Amino acid sequence: YWRDWSSDVCSSDLTQLIPIQDNSRFELGQLLSKYRQIGVAKNIKVSFSDIPKDHWAKEYISELAAMEIIGGFPDGSFRPNAAVTRGELAALLQRVFMKSKIRKAVAFKDIPPRHWAYNAIRESYEMGFFHTLGSKKFNPTQKLTRLDVLITLAKGLNYQFTDSTENILSVYSDASTLKGEQIGRAHV
Repeated sequence: YWRDWSSDVCSSDLTQLIPIQDNSRFELGQLLSKYRQIGVAKNIKVSFSDIPKDHWAKEYISELAAMEIIGGFPDGSFRPNAAVTRGELAALLQRVFMKSKIRKAVAFKDIPPRHWAYNAIRESYEMGFFHTLGSKKFNPTQKLTRLDVLITLAKGLNYQFTDSTENILSVYSDASTLKGEQIGRAHV
């Protein structure tokens, strides 16, 4: 299912879940195009000063910005090559996933109620994303690697892999750069 924000953007209706058929790239493309049109019509910023017209991800960035899933920085930039922080990932996960809460919120010592990502951190943690191993700190400014993000997603979505680590990583050209302790890491 794809989360439908058009009702949020266009009216006061509740968010809807729209089923997407297995091989429906056209349908998904049409849906994303609709969101971009809505975003542009609502004067939502869908282009950024540091994303050139020929950037490989320009269309994806614009569509996600129009859907208000991602946004730029106050200076008008997007910073596509900057590392994502735990706080930023929590905000993204909160906007993208509609999951039941599987655990109680934690009062993280380093996240005051006025923190820009306070609600996103609480909600994404309650949904099962992120692990703290008994620590009462969230570390919202900790920069994440691609592996950290993948582990967070896999654990939060209860992904159970049935293949070997080597086979799973074989699709990534930089898989050989991962160290054994990174692959076996149990938390993010």
